[in-house]
Parts: sequence; structure tokens; C-alpha cells
Amino acid sequence: MLRARAALRSGSGISTRQCGYVLFGQGLPAKLAASTLRLSGLAAPDTADSCRFLKGNAMSSTVPLEEFGQLAGTDLGPSEWVLVDQARIDAFAAVTGDHQFIHVDPEAAAATPFGSTIAHGFLTLSLMVPLFYEVAVNPENMIMGLNYGMNKLRFLAPVAVGSRVRLHAAVADVTERSPGSYLVAHDVKMEIEDSEKPALVGQFLVLYYTAG
Repeated sequence: MLRARAALRSGSGISTRQCGYVLFGQGLPAKLAASTLRLSGLAAPDTADSCRFLKGNAMSSTVPLEEFGQLAGTDLGPSEWVLVDQARIDAFAAVTGDHQFIHVDPEAAAATPFGSTIAHGFLTLSLMVPLFYEVAVNPENMIMGLNYGMNKLRFLAPVAVGSRVRLHAAVADVTERSPGSYLVAHDVKMEIEDSEKPALVGQFLVLYYTAG
């Protein structure tokens, strides 16, 4: 357990050369990764900030299988903060087709109880995935990891334009479903800077496949 925590903090096992992006164990070139997130409204417009967003302080860690199976109860800690500005909200609206005024019309949104535009709930949720890469602990010899869905998802507070959010995750359970296949449940919350109430809480499921 202690080794797993140390690996988490050091970011061992994953190379961040040239701001490489780890997609559940598959390396993507930084340029492609940044472009993909930008099209989805999930990366900042300039290359330097996109690189910071992709790398964070520590990329996903890797631990031996015997330690991976003992991770239940491990606090993975928070990711870096990421800004939710109007450009990001507008880009998400363009991708999804959700142009409700509360998200994209600052003047109309100012007349609502929120006082400004707010992020789509599913924009906040989608930010969870790239932020999860910063804190995740992966098993050694991993072939791939799959988004297996969510349990108990609740949106608790709106994210006003100009806010910063970060992900806080903890390992709730690790289940070996079959040899080389592990289902991991993570308790997650998306924190809003200077707010006691998080934007969302839930349980994020990842299905890992390993070579051994």
C-alpha cells in the first residue's frame, strides 16, 4: 500500500516525454492528444496550457499486480485545477448540440438566479476523464483500460463560467473478474475552487486488462 501511494505521488511508470498523453495505457502523441481535446472543448487554446493540462503534476502511476489488488481504500488525491471559461463551454455546446441559453447566452443567463452562464453538467463530467489520468494508478503489464460507466452520479452544484474545477478520487474497490481482468470502482468528486459543495459526486468504474 505504501509503495502504491509513493508511486502515485512520483508519477512513476509513465513517460511524459514531449508531453505524451496516456489514454488508459495507450500513448498518444501530444499534438494529436491536444487537438482531440481542443475539438471536444476540453483543452485550452494555447499549446503550452494544453501541454500542462495533459501532463499535470504526475501522470498515471503503475504498480505491481499484487499491490494493485490491495488498493481499495487508497486516496488518489486531487488533480490540478482546470479553468471552465466561456470558450470551453461554447465548444462543448457546438460538439453536443446543447445550446441552451443558460450555457451560451451571457446576457440572458445573467437574469437567472445563477447570475451568469454555467457549464453543462456533462461538460463537467467529461472533464473527469482527462483529470483522472493525473491521479490514476494502473496495474503493470496493462493492455488497456475501459470506461465501464458510473454509479450513483449526482450533480450537486452549478459550475459558473470562470470557475476552476479539479477531480478528487479514491479507490473504493478492486475486483478480479477473471485472470487478467480487473474492475476498479473509484469514488470521485469534482471540486469547485472556493466552494464547499462539489459540482458532482459519483463512482467511476474502470475495467483493466493486463497481460499477466
